[in-house]
Amino acid sequence: TVYRVTRGGLVMAGKQLVVRGDERAEAEKLLRREFRAAHGLKHENIVKLLGVCVDHKDWVCLLMELVPRGSLRALLTLAPERVTGSESMQLKLAHGIAAGMAYLHRRTPKPMLHHDLKSENVLIGKGDVAKIADFGLATGTGGSTTQTKPQGAGTLAYKAPECFDDAPFTRE
Repeated sequence: TVYRVTRGGLVMAGKQLVVRGDERAEAEKLLRREFRAAHGLKHENIVKLLGVCVDHKDWVCLLMELVPRGSLRALLTLAPERVTGSESMQLKLAHGIAAGMAYLHRRTPKPMLHHDLKSENVLIGKGDVAKIADFGLATGTGGSTTQTKPQGAGTLAYKAPECFDDAPFTRE
């Protein structure tokens, strides 16, 4: 669940995961992994991560930039004509997504692969700027152009075809 959070005058989004008992250690590990993967990414088309909250007994939370217009999936569901009826909107969103992914793939010394790019993980900011979010499955390539161990996780409908055969894949 994502909430609007205000702390010290800063308005941000809080991605909260409710955890109980044995789930806590794994949830903290996953949230910290996502934070480490995306912390320090600085690009107009990447959601900024601001912190992690793990001090509550029933939940953990990832704090991030508040992106006011929700996800691309929600926009396509609630007002599809805003996208499907406007070639300029389609081009603006496609350009933003491509620019964000190019930034991730060109990072030095360690390029990053997202592994779960889908409409739910593209948020729409002010001025209809596309922002890539959810780096829970992101991995570095260690500077290589080829990833030799495809990730088993991710959304099936959005996986690269070579991942189904456990074949190496590239960031190109």
